[in-house]
Amino acid sequence: MTKQTLCRILRRMIPGIVMTLVLGALVAALFQSISPALNAIGPNFGLRPSDLAYYTSITDQLARAELDVPLLLTGTLCIALSLLSGRIAHGPAALQAKPAHHGLRIFAAVLLWIILFLPLFAVTLYFTDINSIRFGIAVKFLLQAVQAGVF
Repeated sequence: MTKQTLCRILRRMIPGIVMTLVLGALVAALFQSISPALNAIGPNFGLRPSDLAYYTSITDQLARAELDVPLLLTGTLCIALSLLSGRIAHGPAALQAKPAHHGLRIFAAVLLWIILFLPLFAVTLYFTDINSIRFGIAVKFLLQAVQAGVF
């Protein structure tokens, strides 16, 4: 592998690394902002002040909880997708080292990231551990409890 090939591979990894950091920051920001968002939109959904105080006390604990965002998993997925999008977006033109259709290639790569953003965010959110409890499993358990009529 030549130095030029290695540099090209490393440059194609940059969007994946950036997306990993963005996804991790967004998941952390989501848990920090649940309680203020609930306070803001709760009255619009007909929540009584006592109910709003109860739910806010529950969601306040998420802001202080220990988060373990799965950056290794998300990073692996994002970097693999970054390398794949670089291969798809550049295709045979990359072998010729010509800047042909450069704008189209960038558009294709950005479009791929936009399409894959929500599934990557969902995977990151599902595998995030809050105080050693996986968020996805906790939500699944709560949904089953609601369907069974516990709440």
